[in-house]
Amino acid sequence: MAAEPTFLHRGTCCTELRVQGGVRLLLDYGAEPACLLHYWPLCADGPPVGAPGPSCIQQKDWWHLRSRTRLALPDLGPAEASAISAVLVSSAEAMLALPLLTERTGFRGAVYATYAALQLGTQLMLEFARMHGGADAAPPSDAPGPAAPAPVSAYLHSVWARGLPTYTELEARSCAARVAAVSYAQSVRLSPDASLVAAAYPSGISIGGASWSVETYGARYALVADPACVPTPSGGPVLNAARQVDPALFVHLSLYLSIEIYRYIDI
Repeated sequence: MAAEPTFLHRGTCCTELRVQGGVRLLLDYGAEPACLLHYWPLCADGPPVGAPGPSCIQQKDWWHLRSRTRLALPDLGPAEASAISAVLVSSAEAMLALPLLTERTGFRGAVYATYAALQLGTQLMLEFARMHGGADAAPPSDAPGPAAPAPVSAYLHSVWARGLPTYTELEARSCAARVAAVSYAQSVRLSPDASLVAAAYPSGISIGGASWSVETYGARYALVADPACVPTPSGGPVLNAARQVDPALFVHLSLYLSIEIYRYIDI
């Protein structure tokens, strides 16, 4: 009897699936969503030379980092990335941080997304690189304002320290070229002996969005990215209740911050 696969939570928008035979899959490699709220929009500034981090700027009741956006990534080091066999993309939005995996680590696996998700995700990555990595982005006003409270400043600087600089437009194009586009219900062989097969099905969440069915040694699993996890001003996630799923179709295995995993059962 085949061993049950294991699931590892790598971040808000990334879950690893390990199956028999040493095959390791990722459902998405997404940036931590809260980090995107903490940067001043279209800021081309960086911290002064020798400074421990960027300055903070206030907009109404919300404090931002006055710095180019740095993406906080899933907990997956470069060495571990080289052992990943494939990434299954759930949506165009989930591709935002993908170049930092494909272009800056030892990852040599495959990436799969639907045709629509790939087209929209490519545009998203290119726009993000142009907006946050371009030297000609307009900096915000230098008008003086109140200093951020010490706890707020410390938290924002920790966000900045955990992030990585934005990828370039060239890296975004190179990443997109590595993604294999698939149709809905198309079987994708993820292991040489065909013991691991995946297929994308419409998620109903976004254009090109997909929930993935993964079948291995006769067991089938549904990997469902949950759009309910959104960043809040406090930095914590807002979660909807677990999806109501007909128990005749699935057994609920795990509920992570943004990814739900079910196992199909026979009826």
